[in-house]
Amino acid sequence: MQMLDLSYVANTSSIDDLAGDFKNFTDQGPDNDLRALKPGILTLPEVEFTLLDPKQNGGRNIVMTNSYFCWFYPQKKITLPVSSMRMRTLFLLHTSAWMPGKGALIGILNVRYKDETEDNFEVIGENDLGDWLYPRDFPNGRMAWRSLEAENFNRGIFYSAYPIQDKEVESISFLKGKSGSWIVLAATGLDT
Repeated sequence: MQMLDLSYVANTSSIDDLAGDFKNFTDQGPDNDLRALKPGILTLPEVEFTLLDPKQNGGRNIVMTNSYFCWFYPQKKITLPVSSMRMRTLFLLHTSAWMPGKGALIGILNVRYKDETEDNFEVIGENDLGDWLYPRDFPNGRMAWRSLEAENFNRGIFYSAYPIQDKEVESISFLKGKSGSWIVLAATGLDT
């Protein structure tokens, strides 16, 4: 198991202290963020993830793609070099905001191999993930965490598995979809 380091590509924080300042999470303020999700290791049945601490990474701990509501995030693909890593399964810890419903294209996961070939995986609403508000399980998007705090009980994130070809991976990129905001919190590669 290799937990990938997103610290270089993280572009915002999961904690939003001030609504309407065009930065941090969905920009809706402290009552609508993921501050209840603590940094460190998140252990799940098949995989573990490292959750970054924004205080130790220049105020950034997640990757968010551009969308209609979060227009202030980058429109270009966000690429993480992985130094010729081999894996058979890539697990993502992610969620979405303003997801319009089943079948929505929330993002595209691009895996580029050292031999210059690549795979593109569509991240689909109510298949790979759901909205961070009122989360539930989906076919490739099982709930990984749900807030236990009474005032934020209906907040959650998901984890999904993507099959990777048996060859060296050069980079992993996150691209915006057609609707909703894609929020990536962590990634881990497994060799099985």
